Amino acid sequence: MTTAQMRYFITVAECLSVTEAADRLYLSQPALSRHIAQMEAELNVPLFLRTRNTIRLTPAGQVLLEGLRQIYGDYRGLLERVEAVNAGVRGELRLGLLEEQLLPAPVRRALRHIETEYPNMKVRLSRHSFRALREGLLDGSLDCILSLATDLRSLPELTALVVERAPLYLVVGADSALAARTELAPAEFPSALGDQTFIFMAPEDSQAAAEAAVNAFARHGFRPRYICAPNAELLALWVAAGQGVGLLNGNHVLIHDPEVRFVPLRGMAVTEMVLAWSEGEGNPVGGTFLEQVREQLQRDGVMAPCENTFVSPGQGG
Repeated sequence: MTTAQMRYFITVAECLSVTEAADRLYLSQPALSRHIAQMEAELNVPLFLRTRNTIRLTPAGQVLLEGLRQIYGDYRGLLERVEAVNAGVRGELRLGLLEEQLLPAPVRRALRHIETEYPNMKVRLSRHSFRALREGLLDGSLDCILSLATDLRSLPELTALVVERAPLYLVVGADSALAARTELAPAEFPSALGDQTFIFMAPEDSQAAAEAAVNAFARHGFRPRYICAPNAELLALWVAAGQGVGLLNGNHVLIHDPEVRFVPLRGMAVTEMVLAWSEGEGNPVGGTFLEQVREQLQRDGVMAPCENTFVSPGQGG
């Protein structure tokens, strides 16, 4: 069994479609089917159960998939270390994270991998407001940023990789009458939230985030009363101090604060945390980091990480 065949098998097993796997691998379907048949002949076991329109793994195929993911991942990691030593990849990546947000798990694991396997590469982490992240990416003081997709669609052309999706919650003090609720449905918003003062982002920091918060309720026919916080850090502080209630995603640092409660809101949109960068920068550390993040997403079962190019209004697309 070759390493190429390992990759072919893993891809087919993840897609459960020879057609889709062949497209991803840039192989013809007959060629890919031959490779799978050769593996089955070599192992003398069927790896897939095939019907007219579908395929699924046999128990033996499932065991092989679990083992090959580990083996092939180790092999890829070894090649990366060899290539890094040969190329002498070194340098620094400046990564900005939206304040009050936790590092998404795939990004955290990618950073640990780089710290362990690439001693000549350094990633400098820093926290910033929405506005400072946008400005840092545009003026080149930041190489990559982790922010909410909603806030980045007005930027000049950039590429964004979705690294985490998180639901929205009503965030209240632990002593609030709403803290005991296990969920709020849209029909309950007017009666349950009508007397609450919400704390949303100020448009000066993020026009898009401010509008998204209001619109999240407006689409359900509810218009909340709200005040604005100048940045995400103060928004979290005011909510934690009981000066109002918040609409925050499940990746917010307050989720670990025992003095507040995150109440699920049925029917609310899911927020997308994205890793964004400008194309054409040519930072070798950035390329290695992005590849590691993509690999971690694949390991989490994200078949094809959602990667989009944002184009600002007036630039087409």
